[in-house]
Amino acid sequence: MSATLTQDLVAADISLSGVSRIYELGDEKIHALRDLTLDIRQGEFVAIKGPSGSGKSTLANVIGGLDTPNEGKIVVGGLDFSKANDKQLSRYRSKTIGFVFQSFNLQAHSTVLENVLLPLVIAGVDRKTRMARAKECLELMGLSDRADQATNKLSGGQRQRVSIARALANWPQIIIADEPTGNLDQANGQNVIEHLTKLNRELNITLILITHDADVANKAPRILEIVDGNVTDRTSA
Repeated sequence: MSATLTQDLVAADISLSGVSRIYELGDEKIHALRDLTLDIRQGEFVAIKGPSGSGKSTLANVIGGLDTPNEGKIVVGGLDFSKANDKQLSRYRSKTIGFVFQSFNLQAHSTVLENVLLPLVIAGVDRKTRMARAKECLELMGLSDRADQATNKLSGGQRQRVSIARALANWPQIIIADEPTGNLDQANGQNVIEHLTKLNRELNITLILITHDADVANKAPRILEIVDGNVTDRTSA
């Protein structure tokens, strides 16, 4: 385990109480989340499983600070979202959370290293430190030999591992992976899940995995099944 990667890690327990998220489309109200209450402890690996439109991505987005609930309370690592100002929420999104997306969201014509460096540049980290951090993240993902290669020359599995390395760059306490295997074949998908699981196990990073795939969800010790904004909490077999 890397001492560098864990030196700033503090407990970031997640608590949602009575959270509802309603979208209005014309005269129609869509209840993406319904009076949802749950707790996720620092270091847990949790899968959020459900069909398209069930509310699983909305749940991930409110935990990640990308969306605001209409009702209820969210507290992560002592930060009460309802009382936080824009600066505090922005820092939370950039420092506490690492996001991994189905579509990778990489700069296609930039190199692997440049992609991983980007959040560190935005955060104002000095050049020596950000280079060391980016290279460490790439080493963790088995991509050190690809650092100078353009990301559009990589396979889908390699690109997803670059996105995980980028998510790690600011040493988050929580990684939210939204359908990270959705664009991958079975072998590459399995490889990505193994890398994410290793980060959870060895670095104690909370892993929240969003998926519609039961086989992927069953990799997690804890599964939240969500249908029509309601959650059932169970553990995998």
